[in-house]
Amino acid sequence: MWAAKELVIKNLRIGFDIDGVLANFSGRFCEIANKISGKSVDWRGQATWEFEEFTAQEVDQTWDVIHTTQDFWLKLDPLEPSAILRDVEEQHTPFFITSRVPVAGQSIERQTQKWLNWHKFLGCPTVLVVPHWSQKKALIKDLKLDSFIDDKPDTVEQLYAADVNCYIYDQPYNKQVACAPRVKSILDYIKNVEDRLGRI
Repeated sequence: MWAAKELVIKNLRIGFDIDGVLANFSGRFCEIANKISGKSVDWRGQATWEFEEFTAQEVDQTWDVIHTTQDFWLKLDPLEPSAILRDVEEQHTPFFITSRVPVAGQSIERQTQKWLNWHKFLGCPTVLVVPHWSQKKALIKDLKLDSFIDDKPDTVEQLYAADVNCYIYDQPYNKQVACAPRVKSILDYIKNVEDRLGRI
C-alpha cells in the first residue's frame, strides 16, 4: 500500500505593507485628531483613506504632531495577535515595504524593524521604505515577490493593473476595491497565497 504523499509547500517571497495591515495607524491617527478637534471619531468606521471625518486643517495638524513625535512608529498597536507571523520566516521569505513618513527619532527602517521585533512578528525582518506609495510597484517587481498585501485602494489598484499578484486587507475605507482578492486576516492571506502558488 502506497503511503500518502506529504504535502510540500515551496518557499515563497511574500510581501507585506505595514500600516493598516499589521499596525493600527488609523487608531493612533484618530486618537490624535480627536484631541485636536474635540471629536470622537472611531477608527473602525473610517470611511475614506483621507480621514474626511476631519477637516483639512485638523488633518494637517495631526500630521504635524506625528512628524514631531519621537519614535512615533514604535508606538502603534498591532491589528492582529503577533504570533501569526512567527512561523512564516521558517517557511517563506517575507518582505515589508512601507511608505511611512519621517518622524523625530530613529530612522523609519529602524523603528519598523524594532516594532516587528517587539511584537514578535519576526526576528530579522527585511524592511524597505519608499518615499511614495506609487514606488512600491517597481520595488515589488524588482524583488520578484510572489505576492503582496496592502490596504490602500490606490496601491492595490495600481499593482493589479501591473499584473502583480496582490491582495487587499479588508478595511472600512477600501470597500469599493473589487479588483483583488479581499482577506480579513494575515493568516487568510498566507493560506491563500500558499494554496494558489505554493504547492509542489
